[in-house]
Amino acid sequence: MLIKQNLVITHPDNFLKADYGYCFSLYGWDMSHDPDYVQCGEIELDINVDTGKIIETISDVIDREIADLAAKTIVLELRKKELLALEHTPT
Repeated sequence: MLIKQNLVITHPDNFLKADYGYCFSLYGWDMSHDPDYVQCGEIELDINVDTGKIIETISDVIDREIADLAAKTIVLELRKKELLALEHTPT
C-alpha cells in the first residue's frame, strides 16, 4: 500500500538541538496553516499492513477494557450490598 504523508517539524526547538527523535510528525494533510509547525515536504511510504495483527491488537484492547469493566462492576455490586446491609436506626 502506497501512502503519502506530510513531514512536519512540530518541535522546532528540538530540531535546533539536533534532537531528531522528538521533533518530526507525519500527517495525512497539509499542515502549513499551523504557524507553530514547519512544513518540510511530502513523502511516499510503501507499507505492508497486516490486518490480522491489527484485528488481534484491537481485540486484545477490548478484552482488557471488558476485564476492567467487570472488575469495576464487582466493586460496585459489593458497595451496593454493603449499603443495603446497613440497618436504619432512627435517632
